[in-house]
Amino acid sequence: MNPPVNTINTKYTPRVLGTIKYLTPDSQGEMGAGIRKVERVWDGTAPSASLAWSREIWVTEARVLIGLFPCPGPHLHLSLTDAHSLCFNFSIKSWSRPGQPWCEAQVFMNKNLFLQYDSDSNMVKPLGLLGKKVNATSTWGELTQTLGEVGRDLRMLLLDIKPQIKTSGPSTLQVEMFCQREAERCTGASWQFTINGEKSLLLDAMNMTWTVINHEARKIKETWKKDRGLEKYFRKLSVGDCDHWLREFSEQWEAMPEPTVSPVNVSDVHGSSSSLLDTWIILGAFILFVLMGIFLIYIRWQKGGRSTWR
Repeated sequence: MNPPVNTINTKYTPRVLGTIKYLTPDSQGEMGAGIRKVERVWDGTAPSASLAWSREIWVTEARVLIGLFPCPGPHLHLSLTDAHSLCFNFSIKSWSRPGQPWCEAQVFMNKNLFLQYDSDSNMVKPLGLLGKKVNATSTWGELTQTLGEVGRDLRMLLLDIKPQIKTSGPSTLQVEMFCQREAERCTGASWQFTINGEKSLLLDAMNMTWTVINHEARKIKETWKKDRGLEKYFRKLSVGDCDHWLREFSEQWEAMPEPTVSPVNVSDVHGSSSSLLDTWIILGAFILFVLMGIFLIYIRWQKGGRSTWR
């Protein structure tokens, strides 16, 4: 059954239909506790009067997909021009060799890498124009300190769960913290945990809902879920600190000039084409000259051989 048309402006509860995510209003019109799986799949055959509802659903659906993929990649393209996102990607090792960092972090603004951090130098390196702009703000020192603290905290988490991880070498933990702002408010915040290369847990920090991706991490999820202090820590970082930084970085982002593509000079194109043609002509003449030389040597050798035979 298709949803009613008059629910376009109501609040929506995320619902997963197979591999496609839709947002449908619940019976009270309130936001639900989290993502829930259902067996029924809406085939999209709606009357023409429901097309507006379908478009509204598609725009809102992007927010749920972002929560499932904290660092959006090429598989996800947003059409929300006023939405900004910030993603912190931490790579943690239980131990490392001397001179090698046990923690590395990358920070993305709207999928663009602009900061790098490693525990060996304990310094943040700015990248690109946005990185240089952020480097000149008062947030820089705060961000450097926080990245170091979060790296140490995540390493402690990894050491705590190490007995539950089956591995012969050093254990690894990749953590992606994500937040999004739209219309001057936080519209999404999540954490994704990858243990020893296996995507394991997802935390929706907006409603503190855990999702187990790898069943072997179920016990780890139960342990972390019981730790209210840890959950509060995750929420503070993603909904609080991350959103605060995103608000400040968005001002720098919007002040940046739009990227432009240098116009192509037609004369340059023709010039390069003619140069390429000249190169091929010279190469062909050289090859022909070599072949003719080989042929003349062969003829002289044949004549010399016959004279000797006689």
